[in-house]
Amino acid sequence: MHSVVLVGGWGGETPGAINTHRCTHEGYGPGIQFCSYLIEHTSWEFGAYNARDALGCLDSPSNKDALAALAAGADIVRASSQNVPGLEPGVAITIVFGPRPVPNHTSLEIIVWRQEL
Repeated sequence: MHSVVLVGGWGGETPGAINTHRCTHEGYGPGIQFCSYLIEHTSWEFGAYNARDALGCLDSPSNKDALAALAAGADIVRASSQNVPGLEPGVAITIVFGPRPVPNHTSLEIIVWRQEL
């Protein structure tokens, strides 16, 4: 199991910072590459948009409920899928939006694991 966590929002974790846009990756090679992609192709300001786009990649019953909860402003939204286009069989993904690490920041965690076949 591996995960990346994308955090963004107004203000920073150090005094004087205008905004935050960071991704943690556990030091795992594919996670490092994925974080590089996420930093370049996601919004630091509108984390719910990042979550909506990530959830749109899932094909599962929990996806529709998660998108509805996200649109309703839920604090924590979670969905999982075992059928993600482009990933090999047996690889599953869970997406968790929230909780907020600080009031003006959002958190998007993407967890990937290999299931036993």
